Amino acid sequence: MKNKGYKITEFDYKGNFLEWATWNIESFIKIVNEDLRSKGRNEFIVFVDDDYVDNELSNFDEDWDIDDEEYQINKDILIRHLNEVRGCYADYSKNNGVYIRLGTTFEEVVKSYCERINIGANLEIID
Repeated sequence: MKNKGYKITEFDYKGNFLEWATWNIESFIKIVNEDLRSKGRNEFIVFVDDDYVDNELSNFDEDWDIDDEEYQINKDILIRHLNEVRGCYADYSKNNGVYIRLGTTFEEVVKSYCERINIGANLEIID
């Protein structure tokens, strides 16, 4: 059985027409993350599993003084955000620490990306 793919067309921020296709979640994430990085954006798509959550909480503890009055408030917010996307692919923005749930399957992730992150993109299914 042939895998279903997706063709994405869009205009970039300079007005250039872009067209690209992807047939699996790994290549999709690689393309999107490289594109975001090349544009200087401080965000990326990641799969949020238990190891990722543990690592983020460990990094938080290293970056914050436990005696800071806002430590527990901010840690609780981070835990809540991570739990909302645990087990899913998510778009993470380092600038504001926000995770946007994209889904658990290839189809969900691609559709959510086009509907919620790259709103100007058009999506076409390739059989």
